[in-house]
Amino acid sequence: MRNRVVCVARWGWISVSVLLAAGGLKSMAWAEELTPFQKAWESIQAKDARQHVTTLASDTFEGRDAGSRGGKAASIYLSQEFRKSNLQGSISPKTYFQEFGNECRNILGLLPGSDPKLKHEFIIVGAHYDHVGYGNQETSNGPVGHIHNGADDNASGVSAVLEIAEAWRTGGLQPRRSILFALWDSEEHGLLGSKHWVANPTCPLTAVRLAVNMDMIGRMTDVPLEVTGTRTLPGLRRMLSAHNRQTNLKFNFLWGVKEDSDHWSFYERKSPFVMPFSGFHADYHRPSDDVDKINFEGIQRITRWMFGVTEELANAQELPRFRPEALQETTPLQQQVEVAARTPEPRLSVKLAPVDAGPGRLLADVFPQSAAAFVGLQPGDRIIRFGDEEIQPQTNLAGLILRTDSPVRVRFIRPGQPQPQRVLLTLLGKPIRIGLNWREDPAEPGTVAINLLEAGSPSDLAGLKINDRIWQINGQDFKNGVELREKLMAAPSPVSLLIERQGQLKIATLEIPDNKKPAIEANAKESQQSATGRESKK
Repeated sequence: MRNRVVCVARWGWISVSVLLAAGGLKSMAWAEELTPFQKAWESIQAKDARQHVTTLASDTFEGRDAGSRGGKAASIYLSQEFRKSNLQGSISPKTYFQEFGNECRNILGLLPGSDPKLKHEFIIVGAHYDHVGYGNQETSNGPVGHIHNGADDNASGVSAVLEIAEAWRTGGLQPRRSILFALWDSEEHGLLGSKHWVANPTCPLTAVRLAVNMDMIGRMTDVPLEVTGTRTLPGLRRMLSAHNRQTNLKFNFLWGVKEDSDHWSFYERKSPFVMPFSGFHADYHRPSDDVDKINFEGIQRITRWMFGVTEELANAQELPRFRPEALQETTPLQQQVEVAARTPEPRLSVKLAPVDAGPGRLLADVFPQSAAAFVGLQPGDRIIRFGDEEIQPQTNLAGLILRTDSPVRVRFIRPGQPQPQRVLLTLLGKPIRIGLNWREDPAEPGTVAINLLEAGSPSDLAGLKINDRIWQINGQDFKNGVELREKLMAAPSPVSLLIERQGQLKIATLEIPDNKKPAIEANAKESQQSATGRESKK
């Protein structure tokens, strides 16, 4: 990855019903005879990634500086690996090298498409193979004068490209679209290799439907994998998450795009891209970025995931085009949009004490000028009946307050009073039976992102969280938030929601009392907030 200051401290995607079937997506519980896809997927192994990274990050290649003796030696090794995968040259059938600059060279291998029409469209799977050699004051974080082997940056990404190419050969698979496997040179000197290619493309730049950039994927930890570029293609986040069913990675989807790796060369030409990144570390652009610190099992998982993505992209009947809105969707805008919506005014404004052995539920506090204070409820009172329901210690009184029609008769016990007291309580707002609101996202049609949850509501108790993405209700897709609302209103309890959280799929089951006519929270508007932060009009 190009050096910078670092502070170290449904357009044909796979069916969700298939994802949730026993064994999940293309299950690892293989039958005796593997399908071609399974054979290819299983062929991607950590041991092979180790071999590639160990070779590229050896002192033999002297840090693979662009145009250097070590860089050229690395390019020969990589071209031999392309030949083993039966890739064709991109410029001519026998030529993998695209020469440029001061003895620099991109390495380009082509897997031609099989569909008479779609073969003229291209998926690019790329990574830069150069590093910073012995380092200098501009490229190294020190000390200079020592070989910087660049095991993570970027032998790790190169190993993924090689393994994906080999998986296609191992499985005997033939894509409908053409796939260009690209290993870029001179990324560390200003993305020169990828910039040269987009200025002198070996296929029409307009025919590139997605560019995959594998850069620094070798240090995966418990921290979510950063994924950039999902805003550039409608539905891309959903597709990436669907293919994560077996690999079970956790993603941090980022909106902002930086000029720090080869994806930028495509992004600024309005070509869709995706880039996974396992994060910066203390060895970044130092001689200590070596093989012993690489997480090869992590590379295997990321590579298998991206192979499934590539296979889907290469064979989809149709792919959408670049979203120009992505050019304005920045990190500050993401932070603004993904903040939780403001909750409506509390209906009762009391604080419940923790469950104890006493009767009903104990009020720990009653807020001034609240509906509860208006009828004389006080801290220390115990509510034993709320409307038609007797209150037990295990009763979800918060949820009952949310969904009950107003006014409601309440019975309570007050310390020092011999008999229970009764009041007619007027709750603020309208009943809230589900406790859920969302925003729609034009980059992800057919999904909504949760931006409001009411504490104690069925949605809260089901474990939903802010920014969870709802994909399905009771196993059914929906086109937009309006259709989801209609399905919620018609569905009997319990309601099953398929959600995506940080790239992982989960089922949330909502137990909705009296679900004959469920309502979204009291402050829900007829228009939903879009991903740009503006209100859409109906």
